[in-house]
Amino acid sequence: MNLSVFHFINPFSTQDTNLNRIQKITFESIECAADSEIEGITLRLGFVRHLNETVATNQRWVELPTLNRTVLDIDQFNNAKPYPLITDIIKSALSQEADFYIFSNMDIGLQPHFYQFVAGQIKAGYDGLIINRRRIGDEYIDQTLDEIYKEKGKAHPGFDCFVFSREIAERMILGNICVGIPFVGVTLAHNIFAFAVKPKLFDQELLTFHIGEEIFPPRHRQLYWHNRKIFFGHILPKLYPHLSLNRMPFFEKPRLIQLLKWIMNPSLFTFLFFRLMLKSVRSRKEKPTFMD
Repeated sequence: MNLSVFHFINPFSTQDTNLNRIQKITFESIECAADSEIEGITLRLGFVRHLNETVATNQRWVELPTLNRTVLDIDQFNNAKPYPLITDIIKSALSQEADFYIFSNMDIGLQPHFYQFVAGQIKAGYDGLIINRRRIGDEYIDQTLDEIYKEKGKAHPGFDCFVFSREIAERMILGNICVGIPFVGVTLAHNIFAFAVKPKLFDQELLTFHIGEEIFPPRHRQLYWHNRKIFFGHILPKLYPHLSLNRMPFFEKPRLIQLLKWIMNPSLFTFLFFRLMLKSVRSRKEKPTFMD
C-alpha cells in the first residue's frame, strides 16, 4: 500500500525579476521531480498564498486555504515585508489529508530523484527528514534545469527542506515565527528532532539546490530578533522536555565529533548540546537497576 505524501510551498508576488525567475525554476524542478518514477508513495503538490498575493500555477497544484494574516498583524516593525507565519502555513497544509508532508522554501529546487530518495527513507522507518540544500552560483539563474542538475554545488548548514509525518505536524510548536527570516528553519528542525521517533538530517546529499552561494543573506534586524526571541523564549523551552541527544544530528558519531559538528553549524546551539548531554547523564543515573 502506497503512503500519501503532500508537498506544499508558499509562493509570493514580487516585482523582482530574479526572484520571479527563481520561483519559476522551483515550480519547474518540483514538477520534473514529480514526473520521475516514484515507488511507494502517492504524491500530490500544493501551494498556499496570502489572500493579497496572485500566483499562477497549473492544474496539478492544489491551492490550499489562503492566509489572512502576516507578521505585521502580530507587531509593529519598521520597513518590514508582510511575511506569513509558519504556523498558518502548516495549518493550511493540514487541510489536505496525507501520511507525510514536505515543506520547502520557495528558493529551493529539487533534483529529479528527490522524491524517490524520500520514499526510500520513509520505507526505512524515518518519520522526520531535514534535507539541506546545495548552493550553486548566481549564473545558473539563466541556465536550463539540465545544466543546473549537473552542478554539485557547495554544502549549506541551514535548514530549508523538511519531511514529516502528520503526527509530527499536529504536535508542532511554532509560535508566531515568520518565514523569510532566520529561525524559521531552526524552529521546524527542532520540532522534528523533538517529535519524530526516527529523525534524520541529510546535510551533504545532492537532493536540492539553491541559486546563490551566500550563507548569511541580508536580514531585517527587527524581524530577526522577533523570531529569535520567540524561538529561545517560547518554543525551545516547550520542546526541551521532548529533546534527546540521541535523536539530534550526528548522534551516531562519537560525542566529541558530534560536538564539533554542532559548533560549526549555526543552526545548532552548543549550550543545548551540553544541556542535553547532562540530561542524558541524569537519566541514566535515575534509571532503576535490576536490584531496585
